[in-house]
Amino acid sequence: MSQVLHSDLNLMILSSLGISFVIGIIAIACVLGFVKNRVLDIPNERSSHSVPTPRGGGVGIFLAVAITLGFFWQFTLNLAAVLIPAIVVTLVSAWDDVKSVSARVRFGVQILASAGFLGIVFYRFQSADIFHAAPFYNQILVYLFFILFLLWLSNLYNFMDGADGLVGTQVVTTMLPALILIWRLGYSHEAYMITPLVGAFAAFLFFNWSPAKIFMGDVGSVFTGFFIGAVAILLGAAYEPKIFWSIGTLCCGFIVDATFTLLVRFSRRDRIWEAHRSHAFQKLIRQGWSHREVALLYGAINLFWIAPVVLFFSDISLYIMVPLAGIPHLILCLKLRAGHELILAPVETPGEPVSRG
Repeated sequence: MSQVLHSDLNLMILSSLGISFVIGIIAIACVLGFVKNRVLDIPNERSSHSVPTPRGGGVGIFLAVAITLGFFWQFTLNLAAVLIPAIVVTLVSAWDDVKSVSARVRFGVQILASAGFLGIVFYRFQSADIFHAAPFYNQILVYLFFILFLLWLSNLYNFMDGADGLVGTQVVTTMLPALILIWRLGYSHEAYMITPLVGAFAAFLFFNWSPAKIFMGDVGSVFTGFFIGAVAILLGAAYEPKIFWSIGTLCCGFIVDATFTLLVRFSRRDRIWEAHRSHAFQKLIRQGWSHREVALLYGAINLFWIAPVVLFFSDISLYIMVPLAGIPHLILCLKLRAGHELILAPVETPGEPVSRG
């Protein structure tokens, strides 16, 4: 009987991958048709593109994820705890793509959404190991840590959304190993929360691969970061802390690049809230790497270094897993002097990548 149920669950997960991909293709195509001459990202001297490009593809990603989850899975309190605040930050980000919203409002909404999500998770799983394990012993510190984690993950995906195909490749090559990890730990039923995201971004890559036909915009990048962070916290609280740490570590390519760059710019007393072009991936493009090559490099590091490290060391030692996984991107940041506006070997390219972080 259990084998039959397991087989049915496998079929549902595979089906949700396919359905989310199909919905993503249809939804993003519809969004592209609607925003084509309405919501455009106009190139400037700091842009990665040379022609006006529609943005708002993240609406299609969100719809593919939400519809697939609603179609395949029961609407539980756990799912509501993730989706409702995700919808809130997504709506504000969508409005920001159309009519600029002040950073204070955007950040305030993200804080409230994160606090609301964590309040529900704390209430439901207050005795969970993840909230009582070292290095945290004070619940206020734990709460603040997870709020900062959600805020940073939500915004760093926005910061790193500066090259065609990069975020899409990052999501697919990190969330597939996350699915394998959750499956291996025996929580295959919980894989449903991540599965539609993989299918939706596979669809988005069809439109966003260089040369991009559409950008995801804030609506896609902020939703993605918040959703991944919230799912990681929820599964870590409901089941095992290693799920949280493992998903977080799988995302370390973006985390290292964005965090290293921010800290360097802060130490240089740069205006860290202003657009710049000093992330490691931006330096690579300015040295002559194509957008495709950069996306493939980040994807290859995820699949052939970070994922094996996480899948092997998650059962041995988190203290080894976390720093070991980040080594390739740390080397990139150091070698390319991420955070410094000056580059090593400037070359002429059709455009230069811009980041908000």
